[in-house]
Amino acid sequence: NSDNVQPISINNYEFGWQGKHGNTAARLSGFYNESDKVVRFTDSYTVEVVDTDERVYGVEGSINHDINDQWQVGGTVAYTRGQYDKDGEWLELDAVRLTPLKGTAFAQYNFDEGSNIRLQALAIGGDDTAFQDQQRDPDSSALPVTGYMTLDVLGQVKMPVGRVDYGVYNLLNKDYLTVYHQTTYGDMNRLPASGTTYGLSYTVDY
Repeated sequence: NSDNVQPISINNYEFGWQGKHGNTAARLSGFYNESDKVVRFTDSYTVEVVDTDERVYGVEGSINHDINDQWQVGGTVAYTRGQYDKDGEWLELDAVRLTPLKGTAFAQYNFDEGSNIRLQALAIGGDDTAFQDQQRDPDSSALPVTGYMTLDVLGQVKMPVGRVDYGVYNLLNKDYLTVYHQTTYGDMNRLPASGTTYGLSYTVDY
C-alpha cells in the first residue's frame, strides 16, 4: 500500500587484507557506500524512502594469536558511521541503520583430547551523536544508545561419539537493553535482554 517504493542507486567501494605471521593471523576490511536516497524508519512504524544523498562507511579488523598449543587469544573491532544530506547539511545516521562501535575479545584453552573452553566478551559503545545531530531534523526519530558489555563462557567436550557443546551466556547477569530495544519506539518495545542463560547440546556428525 505504499507509493514511495523507489529504486535506490548505490556506489559501493570495498577493500580487504589478511595475513599471517608466525602464530598471529589478522584481517582488515573497509567499505564506503554512497546512495541517492535514504531509508527512514519512523516512530509511527512506517518506512519512508527520502530523496536525498546518503553515505555510509566503516572498517572492521580481527586478530588471533596462538600463545602455545593450549592457549589462544583474539578479538575483533568494528566501526561504522554514516550521514545523510538535510538541506545541504550532513547529519548522522542513527543506530536503527548503523551498528555502534563494537568490540569482542576472547581467551581459549584447548585440552589435549580435543575439548576446549572459552571466555569471551562483547562490548557495544554508547553514542548520542545522531540524537544530538538530528535535533535539526523535525522528521527524525533518532534515540541515544547506552553502551554495555557482556561476558560468555563457551566450551566443547569431545565424546567417544560426537561432542557436547555448552555455554553460560551473560555470565554476570548484567541488566541491559540491546541496541535494537534501545532504538525502537515506545515503552512496549523497551524489553531488557536475557539475564544469565545456559545452553547444552550434543552433536554427532555422520
